[in-house]
Amino acid sequence: SAAAGKPVRERKLAATLIKVAAVLCIVAGVGYALTKKNSNGIKTPWERLMERKEVLTAEDHSMGEQAPAQQQPEAAAPMPTTTRATITTTATTTAPAPTTAPNDDSSGLDPQVEASLLEKCGGDVEFCYRNGVAFVDDKKYKTAAHFFEATCKINYGPGCAGMAQLFANGNGVEQSYAKAMEFYQKSCDIGFGSACLSLGFGFAKGITGAASPEKALEAFQKACDKDLAEACTQAGYAYVKGEGVGRAPARAAQLFGKACRMNDSVACDEAKKVETNK
Repeated sequence: SAAAGKPVRERKLAATLIKVAAVLCIVAGVGYALTKKNSNGIKTPWERLMERKEVLTAEDHSMGEQAPAQQQPEAAAPMPTTTRATITTTATTTAPAPTTAPNDDSSGLDPQVEASLLEKCGGDVEFCYRNGVAFVDDKKYKTAAHFFEATCKINYGPGCAGMAQLFANGNGVEQSYAKAMEFYQKSCDIGFGSACLSLGFGFAKGITGAASPEKALEAFQKACDKDLAEACTQAGYAYVKGEGVGRAPARAAQLFGKACRMNDSVACDEAKKVETNK
């Protein structure tokens, strides 16, 4: 019975890891959205947001949810939560639905509603994404899903990671680790490093089936290339243990060293162990 229980425990651990990684994705996405400057070095979305004179209110009744009575933002994702895009079900003719990504609706979002959402966001995908995070703070997950999916469809990595988090936790959508992994994969392919880290954990633990050390290492390496210390550490472990790749202590030392320089104390210890065992 102990042997039979082991896979169950491992799956529970994997589920916990991917949920934690999902939260890290959202936090990283908020930071990305708030600080990203455009190619001309113009003001960041945060600076533009602070200059807005009006305060938009949430009218999300059309999405099947009641507007929150009181704002209670979570400390993990600080947001200017009083600023919201107004949601309507009537699309304008001036903001057609984006067509740069395939229409692979997961939450059943009507294309006209999607167009209206983005139009109400003023064409600012980062501002639209932050609205999604704000609705997550309010636990209005179905509405958040509409914002996240709308931004994901036009290839905004943090938005895809936001959808992945909702599916991983079963918030506003039916829980599905398979769908979570699909959205993490898309976000990672777009270049959002935190999603690659989550993807790596999912593959390493076999969250949707058999574990794939090879795919896990590939995802961890992509995240490491984006300077995520934990990803470098995980990739280092793969080379130490020979998981998904041949054992290569020298390569492991390089990865641990990079993570150590980014203040990962665990990586610093592992780097010393590798050097000692040479």
